[in-house]
Amino acid sequence: MASKRFVSGAPAVKQINTETPANPETGDVFNVKLEDHSGNIHTISFPCGATETVAAVVTGLTAAAVAADTAGAAPWNAVTCTDDTAEMTITAGTAGDPFWVTATSTGDGGPADSLTDANTTAVGGPSIYNDPENWFTQAIPVDETDSVVITSNAGSTPIYGFDDTAVEILGFEMEAGYTGAIGSHARPLKIDLATNDFVTNSGSGEKHIYLVGSGDIFVNAAPPSPGTGQFGLSLTGTSTGDLFINTDSSGSVGIGPITGDASAFTDVKMTNGNVTIGDGGLGSTGHVTVSGGVLHNLNTMGTGDQFIDNISGTVYLDKNSVKSMRTRDGATTYFNSGTTVGLSIYGGGTVDCTKSAETRTGSLKFYGSGGTYLDPNGSVTLTTAYEVNDAQSDQVKVVVGYDKKFTVANI
Repeated sequence: MASKRFVSGAPAVKQINTETPANPETGDVFNVKLEDHSGNIHTISFPCGATETVAAVVTGLTAAAVAADTAGAAPWNAVTCTDDTAEMTITAGTAGDPFWVTATSTGDGGPADSLTDANTTAVGGPSIYNDPENWFTQAIPVDETDSVVITSNAGSTPIYGFDDTAVEILGFEMEAGYTGAIGSHARPLKIDLATNDFVTNSGSGEKHIYLVGSGDIFVNAAPPSPGTGQFGLSLTGTSTGDLFINTDSSGSVGIGPITGDASAFTDVKMTNGNVTIGDGGLGSTGHVTVSGGVLHNLNTMGTGDQFIDNISGTVYLDKNSVKSMRTRDGATTYFNSGTTVGLSIYGGGTVDCTKSAETRTGSLKFYGSGGTYLDPNGSVTLTTAYEVNDAQSDQVKVVVGYDKKFTVANI
């Protein structure tokens, strides 16, 4: 396995695309959707009137683009559009800033209309992942051959989100000295990691990575959170392997963390770090094992035998429901939100319901002695009698609201 090293430094080149219409006629509509590297998207359209020519369509689209620019609509305000009679030309306003075009047309059943997008000058620059001049060997990674290292030489230069999933890489590492952002929430860097290879992420700056493939993913370092609702490393995608996380205690990892995100990992196994699993953060059969660190769970996990097993960490149930929440000796789970959560306490585990006044429901089972259940405000309704297994009732601690009644079973 060879390592390809991203060092940045490529000269900035302005991207240029052309949009060429064909066979316009009454009733046809020509559309140009433009997207920038931050994920801003805006579509302009030109509907054909009674008599239309290619030149008229180009003029109409150009006028619509100029109007969007004047109105400040991103990303049209970051490009220049010109009427070249047979085609509209889109030129980046800033060298090194990429854009993406989707050109479409709809017709009324006459001659086949079309609108063809062509990239006539490729974007280049220090933030472009697939620019060969940003790599130490002046060559981009080779499919099924190379691993990737984002080096400290790249400094704080951001890397824009591109889809590079056509190339399967054998590893992905970011050196501690690299402090730039990678991708954005709306447009992450998309990569295909081979089986049993590593995402190593340290340093600082938000990293947005979209993973495909079926291999297990190992995260052994991550930057701290840059701020509220942000994550040092945000993982989304269709990867169906298991995810192993063992960062230091400040390492911030989000797994499909924001509403609308999706990832498909089968199991998540963490031994340290600060991890958030969003509502779309797991596949439908996934389990979570917490052997250390802090987990904030926003995932419903209500399918089949899905569960969270808190062995020796801290878990916050912050939203939605978990069918089975296991808290073991020495671990603490904060039950802050959710309905009909199945709570099981093993040995000296603790379930604390005091951090939220939200009305919740759940069931409670103790296995062995020493467990603690805290709900002094009585905000949780136990849907069934709570159980004490392999212990006496005075060997577990249950604190509930003064006006709450409960029944003990299976002593």
